[in-house]
Amino acid sequence: MTDIINDAETIAERMSMSPQEEGGMVLENHYPSKTSGRAQSGQSYYYVAPNVATAFHRLDCDEYWTYHAGSELEVWIIDEKGNLTRELLGISEASKPCIYFQKGCVFASKHLASAETGTLMSCITVPRFSQEGLCILSKTEVIDLCQDAGDFFSCP
Repeated sequence: MTDIINDAETIAERMSMSPQEEGGMVLENHYPSKTSGRAQSGQSYYYVAPNVATAFHRLDCDEYWTYHAGSELEVWIIDEKGNLTRELLGISEASKPCIYFQKGCVFASKHLASAETGTLMSCITVPRFSQEGLCILSKTEVIDLCQDAGDFFSCP
């Protein structure tokens, strides 16, 4: 019988993940073949280490984050009207095992102060993620979109 690994960091190390521009580590896992243009979807594994925050960013595709292991991850989402939503990715009663990001929204993530480990998840994009479709926002740009999002930069 194979031992089950529940530690997100151990899993991420075994996967030999690479640094991601907006923060965290990534391993591109599955992108269906395409007949022309951009593939209809894609899936990557993503790891956010403890005490690491991802940058606020916008994608030109829909994205789903699905929790696999580790600490809960706090996710900050600013919709196209400037409304802020905060959610927890995880499996406790207070969290969700899957969070959806609509194309064009701005989002970032970080661990709560109580986090003891990193977080491992899958990122599913529709259509496939494209580096050209990634826009990383500065702190000033984020606060201009949503004044309340400024708290992201001052909280642990």
